[in-house]
Amino acid sequence: MVLGRILVVARDQQERDDLEKLLLDAKYDARAVGDVMGAYWMLRGFPAALVLLDGRLPREDRDELRTVLGIEPRLRGVRILALDASLEPEETLERVREALARG
Repeated sequence: MVLGRILVVARDQQERDDLEKLLLDAKYDARAVGDVMGAYWMLRGFPAALVLLDGRLPREDRDELRTVLGIEPRLRGVRILALDASLEPEETLERVREALARG
């Protein structure tokens, strides 16, 4: 059983890979991209419930994603969670569970 669809947005390839693997191992349907435009295009075909953003992304990138999600009617309900790279894997999963539960 899949627990939810999650899109990871992180510039660093290793961080993307690590987060995607963590989520897949925890039974989430996860995909990962490296930038905001990639996130927009991925979300058009992968209706995620949650977008995990690298907390180190520039504020302009985070704001751009929020704007893009607000423009596209079917993406308006997608939640965004900015993550701190210093979190332990279990803390990351806990924040994901909390964000999805707030749905």
